[in-house]
Amino acid sequence: MAATTPPPQTQGLDESDTKCIICLCEEGELVHKGCCCRGDASAVHIDCLVELAVHSSESRNDWNDWSHCSVCKSGYTGAAGVALAEARIQRAEALDKDDTERIYAKMTLSNALERLGQYTRVLKLDEEVLEACRSRVGEEAEFTVTAAHNLAHSYIKAGRYEDAERVQLWVVSAREAKHGPEHSRVLRSRHNLGQIYRGLGQYSKAAEIHESVWKIESEQLGPEHRSTLVSANDVAVSYLRMGLYSKAAEMQEATVTSAKRVYGELHQFLLVMATNLVEIYRMQARYDDAITLYHTLSPALAELGEDHPTVLSVHWEYSLALSLLGRYREAAAMQEKLLVAVTEARGEDHPNTLRFQRELAVVHLQLGLHAQAEEALNKALAAQIDCGGSQHPRVLATRTALGEVYIAQGRYAEAEATLRDTLEAKRTVVGDTHPSVLRTMSKLAEVLRLIDRLDEALPLHASAVPALRDTLGPEHPLSLVAKVLWAAAIRDGGDLESAGATAAEALASLERVLGEAHPETLEASRVVGSIAVLRGESAKAVPMLRATMEKSREVLGEDHLQTLNVAVLLAEALASDGQAPDALALVRDAHGRLSGEYSEMHPITIKTHVVLQRFLASNHDPVSS
Repeated sequence: MAATTPPPQTQGLDESDTKCIICLCEEGELVHKGCCCRGDASAVHIDCLVELAVHSSESRNDWNDWSHCSVCKSGYTGAAGVALAEARIQRAEALDKDDTERIYAKMTLSNALERLGQYTRVLKLDEEVLEACRSRVGEEAEFTVTAAHNLAHSYIKAGRYEDAERVQLWVVSAREAKHGPEHSRVLRSRHNLGQIYRGLGQYSKAAEIHESVWKIESEQLGPEHRSTLVSANDVAVSYLRMGLYSKAAEMQEATVTSAKRVYGELHQFLLVMATNLVEIYRMQARYDDAITLYHTLSPALAELGEDHPTVLSVHWEYSLALSLLGRYREAAAMQEKLLVAVTEARGEDHPNTLRFQRELAVVHLQLGLHAQAEEALNKALAAQIDCGGSQHPRVLATRTALGEVYIAQGRYAEAEATLRDTLEAKRTVVGDTHPSVLRTMSKLAEVLRLIDRLDEALPLHASAVPALRDTLGPEHPLSLVAKVLWAAAIRDGGDLESAGATAAEALASLERVLGEAHPETLEASRVVGSIAVLRGESAKAVPMLRATMEKSREVLGEDHLQTLNVAVLLAEALASDGQAPDALALVRDAHGRLSGEYSEMHPITIKTHVVLQRFLASNHDPVSS
């Protein structure tokens, strides 16, 4: 979807009364210069800009007009910046490939394209520039080191972190030897190195580097200097990846506030930081804050254009917030379109593309599209392993999602093996108390419950639930969902009183945090209802389960596994309450839907078949589950 050369930015220019700032002519297509000039001073013909740059470079040996406005002194961006850079390259084509002017022309185009998110073209240009610099001025020249620094940054954007690490380590070494450890160029190089380690999943190492750079820059440049704010942003993102959500939020809120004050609401620099803050809010379950912040970014998103990678990332964060609010269909529709755009913008094997594939597959899983989710996850997993190795956090996140698909499909042996291996790997990579480790532990415990190994499931739940509460807070949805799973295990162990109290407490919190119609709330309601049935309180369970089933049909659909599961439980409650005809009709409907949608060997299908046969044999005294 991203064009090779961006279309002219004519929005806001009234060509009927606006003149080119250079030739003072109203005819022809006028564009924004993309600099800091505003009003009439911002309108220009591309050809006039090129002519001005040629004149300045040939008559005054002044090359700044190729990249910077002579009026406001800021850099050209958008169509103007790219057109100027490409014109400069065309004029330099006759020169040797390592001629200084040809090198500068490619660097100018690289900078212009990066602002538009065209990272594939940027990477090719930066590789050519480094090769030319080595040929022209030698390996150790600062010009060459700068070109290598830029190339490493492009490798980061392309998701080629191992290549980036190799180049950036050389850059850091060369600059420290020449300038010392606290020189500004050394700090920028170390900052890039921290980004590389974060991309490689080495979060603690990345945080240590970013914290060090941020503290030095705060003292040298001040807390609101652009470089300081960039480093503060990366410190917060490292905290986020480490699962330190409160610490990340505190850091990023202060950073975004400073960036707004210094650069204004529409600056792309602010947009990147605000996107990270949306993600932090999402991970904290502060969904209203995430959505509110997202909507405030609309003007800045419009400035960049709908296909810019940063814009796509902002929209994706919003779609994830929608999915966590239980708005799965809306999230899936949005993500399916965004994934096409991201794939075209960054390529199908880019880490962000693969991450988006995984997260869309999770939404498909929540919608009950199990086969579709499994196929997408396996495809993403293979590419992620090729890109980052089998122990990268992104790979482990995909394995966890695959384990959840196996649970939904009733493939419990595969689910156990996948989740157990993933849990051990996560512990090694991110530590025992990381939220993703604790969530995987809870999911593994749920599998063990489903295969009647309560002696293993209960201790895992007893470890995971308090740890999630301490890490994320008692009202975080992940803490509450784990608590519901624990209640189900306690129920299956026969302690109905403790199970009922635990499930009811979690249900009340989920209703308050996510709302009564959220799928996680409905699942908690089903567990509470199942405990009531087992305690012989069918009259109490029936209205609760009926309301749960109706809401589930509305939110997830009549054929969704979660809807059918609660329908079977409601049928058992109805039969126990003396309403055998209604119970039989309900379980027959559920059995028919399960037979059409799921394998005959799926545990829920088998269970429903058993219940149906008992109902047919005797319209009373069904067993509870």
